[in-house]
Amino acid sequence: MKHDYELQEDWDCDIYERMHHLIEINPWAWQSIGAVSGLVGGVLTPVLGTLLIAVTWFIHSEAAVSSLNGLSIVSFVLTIPLLTFGAYCLDLLERKTARLSLIKEQQLNELASESRPARCQAR
Repeated sequence: MKHDYELQEDWDCDIYERMHHLIEINPWAWQSIGAVSGLVGGVLTPVLGTLLIAVTWFIHSEAAVSSLNGLSIVSFVLTIPLLTFGAYCLDLLERKTARLSLIKEQQLNELASESRPARCQAR
């Protein structure tokens, strides 16, 4: 049973390494920026909403409490769309890099076949 847990842990680590590699290839593409901002924003907005609710416990101004409650609700509602947007951008980034790696692989194969002598190609 412990072996299965270790495999799952290694698999999770590979996912984070793969995400880092995808973003590192082209860090200023809009897909990379969208993925980072969506995933980080999706994690931080519930924390912000929780902090806003905690602040309302200590403030006694009715207008401020009303505004803070509204902002906390908005931050909780934004969590799912931000996470979805981040995941969508990661998918686009993965497709883009998969296409680029396929094109590079084809170019390398063409270069390798051109550089071989004629007698090697006949085999």
